[in-house]
Amino acid sequence: MNDRLRWIEPPPDASRATFAQDVRAGLEAQPPRLDCRYFYDAAGSELFEAICALEEYYLTRAETEILAEHAPTIAAGFRQPISLVELGSGSSRKTRLLIEALLAAHGSLRYVPVDISRTMLEATTRTLLADYPALEIVAVAAEYEQGLAAVRSVDDRPRLVLWLGSNVGNLHRDEAADFLRRVRDGLAEGDRLLVGIDLRKDRATLERAYDDSRGVTARFNLNLLARINRELGGDFDLAAFRHVARYDEVAGRVEMYLVSTREQMVRIRDLDLVRRFAAGEAIHTENSYKYSPAEIDRLAAAAGLRVEARFEFHESVPAGLVAAQAPGPGERVPPGSPVLLTISRGRAPTPTPVPPTPAPTPTPTPALAPDEVIVPDLIRLPEAEAMRRITASGLMTTYNNYQTVDQVAPEARAFFLSVPPGHVVSQIPAPGTRVKKGTRVHLAIRKE
Repeated sequence: MNDRLRWIEPPPDASRATFAQDVRAGLEAQPPRLDCRYFYDAAGSELFEAICALEEYYLTRAETEILAEHAPTIAAGFRQPISLVELGSGSSRKTRLLIEALLAAHGSLRYVPVDISRTMLEATTRTLLADYPALEIVAVAAEYEQGLAAVRSVDDRPRLVLWLGSNVGNLHRDEAADFLRRVRDGLAEGDRLLVGIDLRKDRATLERAYDDSRGVTARFNLNLLARINRELGGDFDLAAFRHVARYDEVAGRVEMYLVSTREQMVRIRDLDLVRRFAAGEAIHTENSYKYSPAEIDRLAAAAGLRVEARFEFHESVPAGLVAAQAPGPGERVPPGSPVLLTISRGRAPTPTPVPPTPAPTPTPTPALAPDEVIVPDLIRLPEAEAMRRITASGLMTTYNNYQTVDQVAPEARAFFLSVPPGHVVSQIPAPGTRVKKGTRVHLAIRKE
């Protein structure tokens, strides 16, 4: 029993009853649909973590870069220890950037992760408590609505509520405003809400992000049918459905479907339900709405919130080009109205691989302090081995950058090509650097 960990979760049978009822209602509807909140059983949560590491899925990378740059500023906005409440916490990997900044600023922190997956929460809380002795955790194994009740119960400190991953995009725009209004109603004076919202982008970028070349997102989508098979006695043939993602530019949303590839009959034993699917019939599984800056302002106003600060990242838009505009394209405005342009700074800088240079003649150095370690040499190691050595050295891993030769400076390409695909071409901090235990090591990996 860990006295720094407390659990809040709904009655054992409540979530299954809701799943069964919603599956029946969704499959009997025309057109059929399944709720995206049911993606995240244990298998689905693991698949989503894999999606977050994909090159095409820019969202996690963008939020990580934003938090890496701005977490100290966010932490400095509070003058005392706070409660950090995260809706849909998942692995909490990028949240560590805020956890570390808040611990550095205030010495202690209460973290309240809210996630539908108990399995994911158990793994996350175990590692966080081991890594941060000054951290207290109240873990909420529940959906958002139950999480909101937990937010209201943790009220003896100022709160920063996180809703990252562009999860707001899974709700229709009016539903998003209603949900944020309920979040606002649970906040006290001085509390803050940090929301990750994905900006509108070109069709190709968005559809690649939701239909990756490795098929991970397809497996994630199909796992919804596999879950029905596992938990409700269904007999869906996963090979008879295909994953489809398409961007509706007018609505500003990515839509995901599972499309029947042939005429077929599906039985779900626990629901006493038989459902016939025609060839080409689609089950809608998810929307992901994208926002213009003006739409974000309207969302905040509808929820009774005020935008206090914006942190933006535009790696998909080349440096020097317009990444966003307000008012948005197609909006009606009076003649002479000002137009605010956001100019991209380009892709976030990645370590540039350079050939190793001969080590200088060693000179005596002071002994390591108890909280110091020497960064190991990871150049040319396979990615998995490099990650293992980072952890074994008392350091921390982070999201790696995957590079192709065209992303490398001309003078470094010969060395880059000498490193096998899937191996480390550069690292920050450099090998041999003295750093504090727990320092994050960033790797650049040659992409296959």
